[in-house]
Amino acid sequence: MVKPLHKLGFLLAAGLSLVNGLDAFAQTNPAPQTLPYEQNFNSMGSAGTTLPAGVAAWVSPAKNSKEAALTTTVSADASISAVTTTQTSSSSVYNYYNNENNQLYIQLTGNSTTGASVLATAINTTNYSDVTVAYEINLIHDQPRSAGVTLQYRVGETGDWIEVADSDYSSVDRVANAKQEISVTLPDAAENQPIVQLRWVTYEVVVSGASGGRDGLGFDNIVINGSTTTGVKEFGAGNIGLYPNPTTSVAKLQLPASLAAKGNVGLTVYSLDGKVLLKAAGSEQTLNAELAQKLTAAAAGIYLVRIDGNGESFQTRIIKN
Repeated sequence: MVKPLHKLGFLLAAGLSLVNGLDAFAQTNPAPQTLPYEQNFNSMGSAGTTLPAGVAAWVSPAKNSKEAALTTTVSADASISAVTTTQTSSSSVYNYYNNENNQLYIQLTGNSTTGASVLATAINTTNYSDVTVAYEINLIHDQPRSAGVTLQYRVGETGDWIEVADSDYSSVDRVANAKQEISVTLPDAAENQPIVQLRWVTYEVVVSGASGGRDGLGFDNIVINGSTTTGVKEFGAGNIGLYPNPTTSVAKLQLPASLAAKGNVGLTVYSLDGKVLLKAAGSEQTLNAELAQKLTAAAAGIYLVRIDGNGESFQTRIIKN
């Protein structure tokens, strides 16, 4: 019996070692930055290989469409190299220093592991609404095959990434060193959250007949800000109940007497991509009837629930299984 037990112990140890090894190669989540947040990468200097606080670069395989890039799974942190000239390898994300200016430079290739790296940041939007994200993309390396970029976000550090509307960039028909400034507003679901992650996915924009190398892109002058809204509180602060949570069908609001007596309380329910599922006003009974109808028909997922009344606003999440 001793030898089999030894063998079992060895296998368990090997399994734990493998799991730990996989964890070691997982990507690093950037620390959430307070708003307003600005990043021009000039703190990296001409030879810096450490990313500024709140910025991450992740390894991702080559993608030949936007649709494929939107669901890409990153596998590790990208290495950072300092350069002053254009590159042909995607083995690193580059601190590109030129004319006393820094950009984070992603060189796209066909590499099945590192061909389309991802740039990421994270912000704390607590007490902020109407959060805007502005940034510049520069065509650093003009090659025969074009490149694209799309911005995504998610609330927290897990879950699906959601495309930000109007954030697409394409290098098609652009010349070397052409810059494009992009400014977008994040959906309501990204407001008043302790952690909102943003990532810029890159991919080839396929043009018929194009062959050869792929474009390389620089990212610069990221500016993220919003409007302050100090009044939004959690449900618990207003003695508001919502149960059961999680739910498989319906959930019931329980309002404190101070709100229920008003008889005209506002209720908004929206998905994490900012789509409004329900917007209603009325008594507690009316709101519960509306909420039951909408939740029953809603797809499984996480929804944000907001109550407005007596000049105050309260917010929570509900999980529909």
